[in-house]
Formats: sequence, C-alpha cells, structure tokens
Amino acid sequence: MVKPGINFTDLPKIDIILISHNHYDHLDIRTIKDLWVRDKPKIITPLMNDVIINNILPMQKLLP
Repeated sequence: MVKPGINFTDLPKIDIILISHNHYDHLDIRTIKDLWVRDKPKIITPLMNDVIINNILPMQKLLP
C-alpha cells in the first residue's frame, strides 16, 4: 500500500463520486463509506456496480 497523497481530513467537501468500475485494488470501500458519512456525496456508477455500493450505502444518493 502507498500512503495517500493527502490526508483524509485535509480533503475539501466532496459533492460527487464517479466510480467507473469496481476494481477493488484501487477502489477503497472504506474511503467511500467515510466520504459518505462526512459529506453525503452523490455517487455515480455504471449498472451493476450499484449492487455492490448499495450493500454499504443508502440508495437515495446513488445515481446509476
């Protein structure tokens, strides 16, 4: 694992998360959860990735 280029607490408010595909070697679910808790961003994801994301986040902000 490589340390992030910026600390999570130093990130600005995140309004939208775009997930292009679900390769979990470079998509960190914990970070997605933490961003959701902190900022409640809209999440845009291709069809079928929503199934995975819906297991960890409420549906109302997910945009397929």
